[in-house]
Amino acid sequence: MPDAESAFSAIASDWFDLVLSEIVMSGVDGLQLLIRICNCYPHARLVMMTGTHHDSKIRDGAFLLGACDFLTQPFSQEELLTVIRNALEGEAALELQT
Repeated sequence: MPDAESAFSAIASDWFDLVLSEIVMSGVDGLQLLIRICNCYPHARLVMMTGTHHDSKIRDGAFLLGACDFLTQPFSQEELLTVIRNALEGEAALELQT
């Protein structure tokens, strides 16, 4: 998606189990998108990523706001797949508990 508003519109029109989002976006940033998604779609698992900020405050803030994981670019395909697998398995574990 080109920006946070487009991403939110896409999420609103379909069901997503996992959202992978960049922190730095035009218009609304990825953290604001994270807040909106968590408020409206609490079932969605969110993985945030960034290539421009390796600031622990941003990472910690993303976790506090509801991200299930955080990637710093560049990352390997294996690392991405592991994060996605863990996020989706975490969702399955939550469903088993309810």
